[in-house]
Amino acid sequence: MAEAKNRVNIVILDACRNNPVRAPAARGLAGSRRRRRRPRHLVAYATAPGSVAADGDGTNGLYTEDLLQALRVPGLKVEEVFKRVRIAVAERSKGSQTPWESSSLTGDLVVNVTVNVTNVAAATPPPTAPDRESLFWMSIKDGDDPAAFQAYLKQYPEGTFAALARQRLASVSKAPRALTPTRFDGTWDVTVDCPAHQAAAGYKWRFQAEVKDGLLSGQYGVAGNPSSMAGQRIEARPCTLTFVK
Repeated sequence: MAEAKNRVNIVILDACRNNPVRAPAARGLAGSRRRRRRPRHLVAYATAPGSVAADGDGTNGLYTEDLLQALRVPGLKVEEVFKRVRIAVAERSKGSQTPWESSSLTGDLVVNVTVNVTNVAAATPPPTAPDRESLFWMSIKDGDDPAAFQAYLKQYPEGTFAALARQRLASVSKAPRALTPTRFDGTWDVTVDCPAHQAAAGYKWRFQAEVKDGLLSGQYGVAGNPSSMAGQRIEARPCTLTFVK
């Protein structure tokens, strides 16, 4: 057993410990004298060292009969099993036979563990796939399009997420919506060409301007100084504006 390197080794010896062939002085089986036993061993004897065990009247001896009954009890630690056997055998033999154990176990070992598979299965039901309503809601819940929430409420007016959908619809309907960018958005090279008109001299200015959400924003020169112009302001004279992107 040492070579097998098991985590726990249990040896049960149910022997009468009496050899009728030998002299009467050689009575009983001696206990184990090996002092350096490997950890996690348990050796159980049907009776104490130097004593004999009764064969019993049934199929098994007293020790084995009570041991089988104790092993059928669920949830007992191995020490509790042999303690029950020792008490039962001592009572039935009127004290003439007392089972004995030699143990070096360092942990708890339960010899009869029962698992209710039905209850375990009932406690953990299999996961269910999301239904169509849940998928619909998950696809729109983080959006800001009122039409999406209106479509959900139209299809599921009393749905699981109907109250949330109405709240989101009210929220996104009040929020200002950004203007949709047009294809004109971007940076443009602007040329302002104003020919001479009456007493005013002509001029041609070139500068860059930005168009965003359909609004022009540009500045020529330093704002507020002579010979400056904002791109959003055009003087009342026949000028020509040219935009090149």
